Amino acid sequence: MMIRSTRCRYHRYTLIEVIVAITLLVTVIGVLFLGTATVTSSWEQLNRHSQQLENVLLLDRSIDSLLSNIIPFTWPNDDFRRPPLSFRGDSERVDFTYIHAFNRLEDGAIRTCAMLLEDDEFVAYYCERPPFPESLSAEKLRRSVLSHDVDSVSFFYLDQEDEDVEFIDDWGDRDYLPLAILVHVEWNDGTEKNWLRRTGGSSYYERWGRWQQRDKE
Repeated sequence: MMIRSTRCRYHRYTLIEVIVAITLLVTVIGVLFLGTATVTSSWEQLNRHSQQLENVLLLDRSIDSLLSNIIPFTWPNDDFRRPPLSFRGDSERVDFTYIHAFNRLEDGAIRTCAMLLEDDEFVAYYCERPPFPESLSAEKLRRSVLSHDVDSVSFFYLDQEDEDVEFIDDWGDRDYLPLAILVHVEWNDGTEKNWLRRTGGSSYYERWGRWQQRDKE
């Protein structure tokens, strides 16, 4: 019996082949890394835009439910013969009374509210019983954050005189409601949005309690 010997042959790679292989490997890894980074960046951008859109929609619903339901309302004050209107507005803050959905009949449907910017938060202070306190730290107030990371908030009020209408940034001591309120919000990232809402009420003054007819001149 003859035994045939087997020799193992080894292929030695040349330097050029090694360089080409390493180059291909680096290229594939780079393409994979770039693709992963692109997908991750697109996902983060999409998620960020979705979050911004959600925040804007939440703010839109809040502004709509508040400003669109503003009503004329007065509260007795010993310093005035005729009770002043429960509405104050300037370029940085607006105080008003509005109709609010209620869960219990005894709670009533009238709320007073103040909207303003605190630090970088667009906030609203709610009060279930008039009058609205002078201090925002009063226990009867409830604070709600309407939007975060806000750089500025500006209010403008639509007034009518004769046949002309114009926006003003200080409502002063007028004894009637503005036709509409414009809210301009600018966030820290440079995004800007405007909301224009008509006020809800322009009829006789509302009263908390027994109705007293306004004297006709």
